[in-house]
Order: sequence, then structure tokens, then C-alpha cells
Amino acid sequence: MHQPQSTVFSSVLIGSESLLVGCGEVLLDHGFPIAMVVTDNDEIAAWAQGRGLPVADLDTDLPEKLAEMRFEWLFSIANLRIIPDAVLAQAANGAINFHDGPLPAYAGVNAPVWALLNGEAQHGITWHLIETGIDTGDILEQRLFDVDAGETAYSLNSKCYAAGLDSFSQLIEGIQAGLPARRAQDSTQRSYFARDARPKADGLLDLRRPASDLAAQVNALDHASYWNPLCCAKIAFGGKNYLVGRASWVDGEATAPGLILDTDAETVTVSTGDGVLRLAGLTTSDGEKPDVAANFVVGQRLDLFVETQLDEITKVKARLVKGERFWRTRLAEVDPLELPFIADATPAKILSRALAMPADCSQDQSLAAVAHVAATSAGVTQADIAFLGAQTCELIQRAPGHVCKWLPLTVTPNQSAAEIAQALALFTRHPGYSPD
Repeated sequence: MHQPQSTVFSSVLIGSESLLVGCGEVLLDHGFPIAMVVTDNDEIAAWAQGRGLPVADLDTDLPEKLAEMRFEWLFSIANLRIIPDAVLAQAANGAINFHDGPLPAYAGVNAPVWALLNGEAQHGITWHLIETGIDTGDILEQRLFDVDAGETAYSLNSKCYAAGLDSFSQLIEGIQAGLPARRAQDSTQRSYFARDARPKADGLLDLRRPASDLAAQVNALDHASYWNPLCCAKIAFGGKNYLVGRASWVDGEATAPGLILDTDAETVTVSTGDGVLRLAGLTTSDGEKPDVAANFVVGQRLDLFVETQLDEITKVKARLVKGERFWRTRLAEVDPLELPFIADATPAKILSRALAMPADCSQDQSLAAVAHVAATSAGVTQADIAFLGAQTCELIQRAPGHVCKWLPLTVTPNQSAAEIAQALALFTRHPGYSPD
């Protein structure tokens, strides 16, 4: 890597979160030009345009976009995408990444969450050079800070943001001075968490564990109103899952794990393997708030699971994770089919009717017939109906409550069996998604 030839340098910024804006403002305030901002975040793009800066989308052909551009440094700030080597090579002096963990520990993604799940007393952030391998480059600037009692994913992420912004000025000074604090990472201290890694059993609380550990687990998955990229903490009662928003370890003597000790309008207090846990912010997977006092009865026990059941839920979740990005995109585009005469009807029980099909009729042909009837009845050219196939059913049976019971299937009036088969092929690759 070449050393900078002047005290003032130009840069390209790549990222998707607001930390990029904060660091961009620092650069501009210090008189450092920004050659381009690359982002898929509309708010960041609007900021850049307001500052008169060129903007490019993350999905564009960046090597071509940057080909005629001269810049010394590339900053990857809150960016989860792998930057092509061809783009890295265009930065005259090198590329630097912001990581929300204390490298070499907690490389990968979702570092604050995993630190909380592992009970760490200290966390940190790192600015490092981008080299071969994920989060492996030399450390340029690092800040460590304590993890407070009751820390949540949201609060620890906020600390990372503040530390990243606060240390950026020192990073700039280090670049101007030729990176005197640069040091290699100790690979023997490295830990890594992949994008698809998830907490055991889809975040289900194992009530045989100590209350303090369970409260920490709920906090680690508490992202407040921001997107939770992993899973929600949850309990099960009467065969139904409830998402847990908050939990606290309270005074009391443990009896039988899972025993309901007390309830009120908002909370349920239960015994654990060691101590007492108060759960709050309960919702169903559909986002409804249950009447806690009416649904949870003192003296009854929450559902408990043996290790083999927890392992099976973990395996099913790993299967679902592979299709998460596909389903997030697909579900955002769902256009539910509305049958005539029922749009204003009072909600009632779902009625099932079996359709008698010819013995030689394939599943694809049957679905094509159903699609034709449904779309024609609704008078639409295209819409989505709920479909439940054998593969999804199998996953539901293995992990009840952890797999949504329907997939959106697009139907049209004259859909062929071949077109249905093509749609179902996607369901073979991505057979389900988590209700939360």
C-alpha cells in the first residue's frame, strides 16, 4: 500500500447507515473532498446530493463508475457488502473499513448482539485496512468501552456509532501522519460470526437456564424500533409462540422452571432454572398484543423443551435463513387476492373446502385450475394467494411455531401448469420463512 503524498486527500464513501453521513461531515468540515458517495440508502443519497456530492447506487457497475475518478482513500462505513477487488484497486492509497467490534475478536456481522449473548463485559469498534479476507486487515484506530448492566442490542449499537464517529477525526490525523499506529491483528484471538449465524433454537428461551442469562438473551435481541436482522426472543405456552420484547431478573426464589408465578396486564413472571424472570412486551408472531392476565394463568407452566427439540428448531432455522433475503423482497411485493362479496365482511372462522380433481390431475394442473377460478372470480389479472406445500409442512412439523404456515403464490386467470411448476421450484429452494 502506498503512503499518502499530501496532507489533504480525497475519498469515496460506501455504506448504508447514518454513520456514513456523520463521517462525511467530518471530512468536509476538515476540508477533505469527497469524490463520490455510494449507497442504497435514500436518506444518505439525499444528504450527499444536498452537499453537492456525486452519488452512485451500490448495485451499479462501480469499477466502471469510478474508472475516470481520482481518489486516495475508500472508506467502507456501516457497509455489509463485499467490495469488489477492482473497486479497491482504484483507491490510490488504500481502503479502510469501520467494524462494530473489537477486532480481531467478533469479526463478521452483528458483533454487538453476539457480544451480549456471550456475556462480554467490554466491547469496542475498529477502523482497519481492507485486505484479503473478511475483517482481517491491519488495525488503524480502535476504541474499547464497558458493556453496562441491562445493555441491549440497540444501546450497544448506539455506543458503537458514537465511538466510530468520535474516533474518525483521530483516524484522519493518523492517515495524514502516515498511519504510525498501524498494527497487525493477532489471528490467535480472532472470532468470527457469519451473516447466517443465529442464536440457538431461533431465540426460544430455555427456561431451565438462569434468569440472568435469559434476561441477557432478550436484551441482546432487543433492537428497539430498528430492524432485527437475527430473530426475536420468544417463549411458548400452550403450543403457541409469543415474542418477548423485554425481560428483567427479579427477586424471588426459583421453583419449577417455567412455572408462572404472577401476571398483570403487561407482564408475566416465571421461575427459571435459577432465579425469577419477568417478561414484558409480549406479542404474537402476527404482532398482536395478548391480554396477558387472561392468557397466562398463575400455577401453570410455560412450554419446556428437551435438548433434541431445541437442536431441531436450530436446524430448521438454519434452513430458513438461506432464503431470508429472497422472502423479505418477495413479501414486500405481495398483492393479496380479494374475493368478491367478502371485503367488508365481519372476520369469521376460516372455512376449508376440498376440491375434487380428476385422478390423473397433477399438483401443477390442480393449482392452475384453482388459480384460474380465484383470479377470474376476483376479476384481476394477477394477485397472490396463500400456498402451503409439502416441504413447508415438513418444516412446520419439525419446528412448530417457527415456520410461517403460508407462502405467497402469484396467480393469473390463464396460468399454465408449467408456469405453476416454475413458481413452485422457487419454493423448493426457499421452502419457508420465520413468522417473526
